[in-house]
Amino acid sequence: MKIAPVTLVIPHRNRAYDIQRNLKSFQNLKTIPQEIIIVDDFSKPDQRRLLRDILFEFKNLNIKLFFFREHLGTSNAKNLGLINTQTPYIWFLDSDTEIINTDTLEIGCQILDQNPAIGVLGTEIVKDRNNQHHIREQYLLKNLWSAFIYHPIKKVFQKEVDFISSCNFLTRTKLINEIGGFHNKLESGEDKLACIQIQKLNYKILLDTRFAVLHHQSLENRKDFLTRARIKFRDDAFIYGTTSNIWKLLLLNIIFIISMPEFYKNTTKIYRQYGNAAAINSKDTWDTSRSFNPINLIGKFITLGKIMLQYFLANKTYMAIKGYYYNKKNKRNFQKFVCLLNNIHLEKLCNKIDL
Repeated sequence: MKIAPVTLVIPHRNRAYDIQRNLKSFQNLKTIPQEIIIVDDFSKPDQRRLLRDILFEFKNLNIKLFFFREHLGTSNAKNLGLINTQTPYIWFLDSDTEIINTDTLEIGCQILDQNPAIGVLGTEIVKDRNNQHHIREQYLLKNLWSAFIYHPIKKVFQKEVDFISSCNFLTRTKLINEIGGFHNKLESGEDKLACIQIQKLNYKILLDTRFAVLHHQSLENRKDFLTRARIKFRDDAFIYGTTSNIWKLLLLNIIFIISMPEFYKNTTKIYRQYGNAAAINSKDTWDTSRSFNPINLIGKFITLGKIMLQYFLANKTYMAIKGYYYNKKNKRNFQKFVCLLNNIHLEKLCNKIDL
């Protein structure tokens, strides 16, 4: 078994059995990471104990475990992993992913070694309602909301894309350090912003099925549909602010409203075909039924009204202005200073556990 110059970082919160499945998928790999850093984001006590017990099963993997002493979020968990990374490459995985090809990491490193213009590499495989696997590509609308394209599985499928989800995100350590890590105020768009920043440095974002993982999309810790909608509106407004000039910023709400039909059309199609377990099991779901039953129609209008309420509660204008000024500071090289302060803060709020 070969060792790759890669540090794998896995954030964790109340998903110990997902971590177990994830690490089991490493047992058949031809190449494994030099180091695996697991950051527990203040899980329940029984989950923390279970996590430690599970990690003892994987003596052949070089695992470091950190516990946050309070809930700090996924971005901070990733950034703590980044602080403790010494390898040239860093790989971010969600705990509910599974490696499906035995040569995944070896190929991933070869792609980055041979293509210095590639900044981020990754592919997310998901299941539809019929348990069929598909490649999920994410792209950006004009307002930077995420829309999706689902491709049939192909042995080799390569495409330069807008961004890669951090559920499977292989990049160069110096590059993610250069942009200051993941923005810790974002809950659902930190990977999107990171890719936008990396592209500004003239690097490409590549989807390649030879470097793919199966994303099981765990139900644990996923907020209800409407709450997630508000977070998405809020985070995307912040990201929009980072990419806008002052004139585009003034047109923020107009552009968001103009983009709403395309966003609705894409989301409705995706929910109908692929579903979203977290939303389907929530009391508030995006109703995509084709039925013309009056009761269903009333339900759709009620859900749409709730979504619009979340749209207004998201404080988009405020978040976009924050994003705009964040980008201005970044251009004046304040970000590395802010990142340094944040790193010191993170180190003080975690415990390292020896396994």
